[in-house]
Amino acid sequence: MDLVKQKRLAVLCAMTSALVWGLMWFPFRHMAEAGVSTATTSLMVYLVSIALGGVVFFDTYRRQLRFERVLVPLTLLYGWCNFSYTWAVSEGQVMRVLLLFYLSPLWTVFFSSLLLHDA
Repeated sequence: MDLVKQKRLAVLCAMTSALVWGLMWFPFRHMAEAGVSTATTSLMVYLVSIALGGVVFFDTYRRQLRFERVLVPLTLLYGWCNFSYTWAVSEGQVMRVLLLFYLSPLWTVFFSSLLLHDA
C-alpha cells in the first residue's frame, strides 16, 4: 500500500473511531432513561462482544494468543475506563465527558510508560 493510501486509511480510521465513541452515549442514555442500569447495559455489551469475538476470531485467538502478565492490569484498566465512560455519558453531562475522553491519548501515554516501560 502506498503512502497516500496509508494516510487516507489512517485518517478514515481516526474519524470512524471518533464518530463511534462520540455517538456511543446515545443508546446508553436511552437505556438508562428506560430503566436499564448502565452497569447492566455495559455487562451485556461486553458479553455479546466477547461471544461474537470468540466466534469470529476463534482461529486467530487459538494460533496467536499467549498469556502475558502485563495484559491483566491493562485489561482491567481498559475495562474500567470503558465502563466509566459509558456510566458518565449516561448519567452526566455529555460534553464534559467527551472532552475528557478525547484527552485519553494522554492517559495512554502515561499508562504505557508506567506499565510497559515504554519511552
